[in-house]
Amino acid sequence: LASILDPVRTVAFLERGLPGEKKLSKAQRGFNGNPKANPRAFAARHNQKGLLLFVDGHTEVRRVSDLIDKTGRIVYPQTSIIWTRDPEEDPN
Repeated sequence: LASILDPVRTVAFLERGLPGEKKLSKAQRGFNGNPKANPRAFAARHNQKGLLLFVDGHTEVRRVSDLIDKTGRIVYPQTSIIWTRDPEEDPN
């Protein structure tokens, strides 16, 4: 944890989609319920939004479009949401 440069904006956990669950974007994939997930498997169960838990312990409600673009690439540069130890790293 000490190597994470921005714990306030770095995601620790996300809600992952389960088999048969509705996807809001054609770019979403990996809805298999496994314990490890990336933003493409983000489930928007709450009024088309989902929960992210950040390293510092706070949670945020976000849309799929906050995490990935229409092609399934993780939003980069990482500004408000970070998926890597260093925000300068490309999460794709």
